Amino acid sequence: MFHAWQASAFMHDVNALKASRATSRAKAEPFPELFLYTFPELVGTTRNPTPMTLRSFVNYAAVFGLRHEIEIRYMPDRTYALDGKVPTKKDYGEVKNLPSLQAMHAEPPAVASAYMKAVTDFQRTHVKYLLRGRFVDDEGFTSRTGCQPVQNGQAARSTSGVVAKRFVAADGTSAVCVWNISNKPADVKIDGLGKPTGVFAPRGETVDGQIPPDSLRLYIYGLK
Repeated sequence: MFHAWQASAFMHDVNALKASRATSRAKAEPFPELFLYTFPELVGTTRNPTPMTLRSFVNYAAVFGLRHEIEIRYMPDRTYALDGKVPTKKDYGEVKNLPSLQAMHAEPPAVASAYMKAVTDFQRTHVKYLLRGRFVDDEGFTSRTGCQPVQNGQAARSTSGVVAKRFVAADGTSAVCVWNISNKPADVKIDGLGKPTGVFAPRGETVDGQIPPDSLRLYIYGLK
């Protein structure tokens, strides 16, 4: 197990990734693929010193095969987690290393916790791929968003608006997890793996038609 302390494991990396993949002129971006592809046998966590996780960070962790983390370090964190009371800076007194107050104020606690549970349940349902599968990045498939081809990760890191990653199970079957990072619905087509045997999404999310903004979808494939 690797408890993340590297670039691309923090909540702020999500915004950097979205910004970098929204334009082909970006100079740098988080690159979790490097660590995960090199050490696919390790269980890797995110690093999130806040008692909640924003929707985008939940999706970020899921699509890259990282494990979620929240940290409850101070009494206001505990009150947030147990009672749904959103703290202010004043509640922390002399504490210097604060959790992300901006994140905690961005959405109601019930909304944040419900989505994180929906995605973790989704990962457990498809555990052979999303939690125990071998991360192979974009090997073996090409994805298309509308007319935009995504091959060898290049378009995915520029203008496609989606991140698509493949996981191979111990039985040789595989799944491609797609995250629509844009603020618009996306048409996504997966080529190279044949017809999917099933299409799935977290509870409450659609599995038909376009992928909604900031949402996940999983395409499962049999043996090639």
